[in-house]
Amino acid sequence: VGITALPDVIREKYNMSLASGSGEISGASGGAFSGAGGNSGHGDQQPVVCLTGLFPSIRRAWATVDNAVFVWRFDSEADPNVVQYEGQEQAISAVALAPAKKGVFWEAIQNVLVICTSVEVTLVGVVMQSKGAGRGHSAAYSESGYESMNLQPLPLYSVATDTVMMTSVCATAEGRIFLGGEDGHIYELLYSVGDNWRNKRASLVCHSKTLVSMVIPSFLRGAPTPVEQLAIDEERGIMYARTRASGIQVFDLGAYKEASPKKVAEIQDIVEAARRGGPSGLGRQLFARDGSGRGSHSRGTSTTKPTDLVHIAVLEKSVSENLHLVGVMGDGRRLFLSTFSYGYGGEKP
Repeated sequence: VGITALPDVIREKYNMSLASGSGEISGASGGAFSGAGGNSGHGDQQPVVCLTGLFPSIRRAWATVDNAVFVWRFDSEADPNVVQYEGQEQAISAVALAPAKKGVFWEAIQNVLVICTSVEVTLVGVVMQSKGAGRGHSAAYSESGYESMNLQPLPLYSVATDTVMMTSVCATAEGRIFLGGEDGHIYELLYSVGDNWRNKRASLVCHSKTLVSMVIPSFLRGAPTPVEQLAIDEERGIMYARTRASGIQVFDLGAYKEASPKKVAEIQDIVEAARRGGPSGLGRQLFARDGSGRGSHSRGTSTTKPTDLVHIAVLEKSVSENLHLVGVMGDGRRLFLSTFSYGYGGEKP
């Protein structure tokens, strides 16, 4: 495994944004650029927002700089074939690749790019062509494919978020798209072929708001905890949500992942739960909170501490039948978790 420098076009966009911004880097889910920049004297301007990630299914890496997203091959340094999309006005807050629903777009669009900003969620068609494919024919997903990629704007498939910034997004293998909001709620992006008086072409549905939470005034509910990451367990039909407060929420999607997400478990502070575990106070020794903040690093306007939960990943059944999720701490330590049922024979959480 090697380390490849970012393509020149991305560096040029970053330098332009840095020159016109505050000289700071702000990262969100997906990872942030590493770089240095002192205060350029434009303290009243917004920091440069940069995200990075991978789309393994199409052998592509991606990065965003403010409102632009770049996608390129990570297995070909000689010809990375950088594709740029700059159709948003606001800085991008989250990006994901999702399988396109069958029968909605033309056959060449097998996947869609989900792009989130502070005001809207937009779908962009992903068209893959193999080296020998004719115009309009999608690439066969094989080792010889993926020679070229185009992004097709889908202006009719954009929906406003009603001022809720989406901070995370993920998709199931069947193409269901779930989003985590800065308001702490779980949303789903629904889209279809037609647009009529009953059904919009694209819409957002909130799955986690309850009637009680809607009638209680905001000052009584307290500050929301943003959802920073969503992860799908395809084999078990579970969706996990990681919050900024190092919490984990578990949602049941049903046996065929077709049901509305139902929250079935939650740990509001995974580190505190880990401290209470283990024999003879072992948890307290391994997960003692460091009040001094040693080893912390800046991530935009927030600070990540060694005891913060910064990432979660699903463990497939081929890896372990009993362990279902691994959490990564700010200093690299791992926490392994299991979901179990009180009434479903252990098959669902």
